[in-house]
Amino acid sequence: MARTEDTTKRQQYIRSLYCKEEAAFSDVFQTAGEKKGIQLSPEEGKLVSMILAIHKAKYVLEIGTLVGYSCCWIASVLPEDGKVITIEKSKENFEIAKKNFATTKFKDKIITINADGATYLKGLELDYQLDAVFIDAKKVDYPAYLNLSYTLLRKGGLIIADNTLLFGGVYDSQPGEMQEAMKKFNMEISDTEKYRSLIFPTNEGLTVAIKI
Repeated sequence: MARTEDTTKRQQYIRSLYCKEEAAFSDVFQTAGEKKGIQLSPEEGKLVSMILAIHKAKYVLEIGTLVGYSCCWIASVLPEDGKVITIEKSKENFEIAKKNFATTKFKDKIITINADGATYLKGLELDYQLDAVFIDAKKVDYPAYLNLSYTLLRKGGLIIADNTLLFGGVYDSQPGEMQEAMKKFNMEISDTEKYRSLIFPTNEGLTVAIKI
C-alpha cells in the first residue's frame, strides 16, 4: 500500500510542475468515462509530446484515438502546417473524439479516421513520408501496425508505442495471443539493423524507436 501511495504522490508532484498544459485537455480526458484508465497519463502525454517536439515532427500517424486525449498532446506540438492522422475503430469513440477535436485550437491539424487500423494502413498512400507513428490500439495487431507503417515512415522517423510491457505479460511468461503478439512486436522493433530502440520503463512500458 505504501508503494502505491508513494507512486501517486510522485505522479501528483510531477504533474503539478510539468504537466500544466494538461489542463487544456482535461475535458477531453473526462469524456473517456470508464475508459479513462486505458488512456495515457498526463506525464506520458507530456513525454510523447516532448519527444515529437525535439524531433521536430511535422507529419504523424496515430493508431488508436480512443476519445482523442493522446492526439491532443501530439497535435499541440506540431507546426502550423503539421498534420496528424488518427485512426479509431470504435464508431462511438470516433464520434466523441471528433467533437473533442472541434473545440481545440489545433483542430485543423487533425484528420480523424473511423476504421480498423491494420486494414486502413494496408491501403494508405501518402504524398509525404511520416516523421512519427504513435501506436496505442489493439495489442494483438502491434506487429502488423509496425510492419505496415515501416514503409510510410522516413529514415530517422520515430515509432512510439504504448503498453509494450503489457503489464508484465511479456516477461512473466503469461500465455495468450496478446502476450505472444507483443513479444513478437518487441523482438521485431529491437532489430538493430532496422531500428535504434528502447522501452522506457513507465507503468505499462513505452517503446521509442528510430528507423535506421
